[in-house]
Amino acid sequence: IVCIAISDGVDGIVVDLRYDPNTRATEPLLRKALIAHWLETHIFDRKIVAHNAEFDLRFLRHHYGIEYPTSVW
Repeated sequence: IVCIAISDGVDGIVVDLRYDPNTRATEPLLRKALIAHWLETHIFDRKIVAHNAEFDLRFLRHHYGIEYPTSVW
């Protein structure tokens, strides 16, 4: 996974997952754990409105070992 594009309905952002300048995490397993934590604490705890995202959510669950968002519409 190279990036994740998300929007709150007003603003959109693209998150580059290849490099985190705050932690300098270059080891793949550490980077994967940090991204999984970010998804769980900043994205998946919100209401998710998605269009045709069944594959994407399953892939994120499989790749990062995280559960599905609690509220998907």
